[in-house]
Amino acid sequence: MEEAKKLERQNRILQRLARIPRMMVYVHGRDDLSEFILHELCSEECFNLRKAAYFVDNPDFNCLRGVAGFSSDEAFHDIEKMWQEPDAFSSFIVQAPFNNQVRSINFDSLRNKMSEQEVMRDMAHRLGFTSCAHCSWNMRHDNHGILMYEKTDPSDTIVDEHIVDGISLLNFCPIF
Repeated sequence: MEEAKKLERQNRILQRLARIPRMMVYVHGRDDLSEFILHELCSEECFNLRKAAYFVDNPDFNCLRGVAGFSSDEAFHDIEKMWQEPDAFSSFIVQAPFNNQVRSINFDSLRNKMSEQEVMRDMAHRLGFTSCAHCSWNMRHDNHGILMYEKTDPSDTIVDEHIVDGISLLNFCPIF
């Protein structure tokens, strides 16, 4: 990617990330806030991910739970409408097969199992990822967030520079 295109891409991602906190205020109090944020982050206008699955690992209660899933094949394509008409998005996302598949995952905590890499490989296979990366981060109450994702364009390295900053916004969402 030439330098000018990289800078334009980075600017577009940063603009999308900067608007998310403001958009979160518009839909505050919703149980499905994590789905809103994940959809925004995965959209073509932001990280442009083909697929993503968000999990929370809680060692104290020995559970790893799927919270939200995104698949570009099942995406709510009008991101602006998603924020303006949150009930329409909520009705849509509750029916999305991949989101429901991710939300149905409930395993023992990674902290009490084999390596994180082995568990991620198993989950990637179960969820139909073809080539996936993952990242994890510390959350409140000694929980750990995990995002598995597959880029639409594997050569888009700008995503790698900003993904942890973007997914950290999921820390502010309720986990149901």
